[in-house]
Amino acid sequence: MNIWNLPPLTVALIFFCVDYLAMIFIRIVFERKFYLRRWWTFKLGDSIFLPLYGYFAAGILHGTNVQLSFWWTIAILFLGVITMLETEFLHVEEHFYKLKQELLPSQIYHGIIFVVMFYLIGSSLPVIIAIHPLTWRFAGALLAIIGYFLLVFKDYATEKALRRSNRKTRKKRKR
Repeated sequence: MNIWNLPPLTVALIFFCVDYLAMIFIRIVFERKFYLRRWWTFKLGDSIFLPLYGYFAAGILHGTNVQLSFWWTIAILFLGVITMLETEFLHVEEHFYKLKQELLPSQIYHGIIFVVMFYLIGSSLPVIIAIHPLTWRFAGALLAIIGYFLLVFKDYATEKALRRSNRKTRKKRKR
């Protein structure tokens, strides 16, 4: 089954449910608490921008047979796993999460779904750019993914500033 052959609204709802609502559900049911961390990438990126990308991408790719070579598929999946592991490792190393938090059901699910979403975006975006129809759908897909990456940049710029602040605070405590 090719997800891009589903109606665009269905794809957007799948992205929203699998990437955002499932995380909230896991936090409430399995961890017995509701929380949104400071990451804007999750709050707005996973709830709004990725579903919008899915909607517009499905509109462009509907009826298109998106076939990638075996090795390109492996490369995208491998890059997704490496990106996810590096991100989580940095969060622990910089003391934003404790290792115990990385082992919560929602974080484990997030790691798995991160790789899936990475693959869906990484396999479709080059095709969309190659097809390059100058339509509102193309503009919508491009703006949605740019919006998502701007949130990633905002989160990591904020995280970098927090790291500097935390280092200064730790140095003051040692004195």
